[in-house]
Amino acid sequence: MFALTAYLLIRASKSPVSYFAREDVALILTGFLCYCLFLSLVSSGNWRLRLLQAIAGIVVVNLVFALIQAVISPTIWLIPGYERTFTNQIGGLFNHPDHFAGFLGCLIPVWLGMAFYSRHGNRHRYLRGALVGASLVAILHAGSATGLLALLCGLGMFVLLTGTILYRRITPAAK
Repeated sequence: MFALTAYLLIRASKSPVSYFAREDVALILTGFLCYCLFLSLVSSGNWRLRLLQAIAGIVVVNLVFALIQAVISPTIWLIPGYERTFTNQIGGLFNHPDHFAGFLGCLIPVWLGMAFYSRHGNRHRYLRGALVGASLVAILHAGSATGLLALLCGLGMFVLLTGTILYRRITPAAK
C-alpha cells in the first residue's frame, strides 16, 4: 500500500494528467485515514460488527435498486430529471456502474471472511453467503472491469490469508 501510494505521488508530480493522479492519491490517503480512525474510534468488536451491519444494509439497498434497474430499466434514478452517467448498465444508487461494481467487489472478501470465520451462528453465515452471491451476480451483470479487478484482487488476498490461517491451524503431524 505504501509502495502504491509512493508510486501515485511520483506520478502525480510528473504526469501531464496530474489531476487524475492527485485524485488517486487523495482516495488512498482518505481510505488509510478512515481505516486508522475506524480502528482507533471503534475499538470494540461490537461496534465494528454494527458498522459492518450498517454497510451490509447499504449494500442490500443498492442491490435492491440494481434489481429494479435490471428488471424495469437501467435509466431509473431517484432524482427526477437527473441522469446517471451510464444509463445502459445497472448501478444501484451509484452514478456510475464501475463505482457500484467496485464497491461490491471490495466488500465481497469482507462478507466471505465473516461467513467463514465469524463466531456467529449458521443463520448469519448463510445471510453473508447470500450477500456474496447477490453481489457477485450484480458485478457480473454490471459488466464492469473495475468491479472484476477489485473482486479478483480481494479474492486473491482472501485466499492468501485463508491459506495462512489454515496452515497455522494444521497439526504438525498433518503438515
